[in-house]
Amino acid sequence: MGLLFSVSSLGSYLLLIGFAFFLLLVGRTIAVYLHGPLMGLLGHPKARLPRTWYGVISVSGIRGAIPIVLARGLLDTPAALGPSITDAVVAGVLGVAFVSIIVGNVSADVYVKRHFGAKSSDEPGDDRSLPAAIDR
Repeated sequence: MGLLFSVSSLGSYLLLIGFAFFLLLVGRTIAVYLHGPLMGLLGHPKARLPRTWYGVISVSGIRGAIPIVLARGLLDTPAALGPSITDAVVAGVLGVAFVSIIVGNVSADVYVKRHFGAKSSDEPGDDRSLPAAIDR
């Protein structure tokens, strides 16, 4: 049970991980930013979000729980895939999930500070919460 994978083997798949992460980020950004015009075309202008929220959703939404579970299933399922392909898929999925969590959290923090004027909770003298900063 569980997912046993050598973290050191992720290094040999860095190009795959970077390319997959780039494609996911671009695809997600396109899908998120199409929401506003699509809602306008469908006659739901009130369903549009403020423009700054589309950026928050774009940079912070990729995580990877479902792909990790599916990659885990590859290890147990007898398939026509060879071990090298299975290793590449598992390394790609785990690498993209790891990078997206790290990059997503850091970039979302920077984006929220820049566009909403909120301080992070670890800064001294911060008595404002994010919703209070948004209401301004």
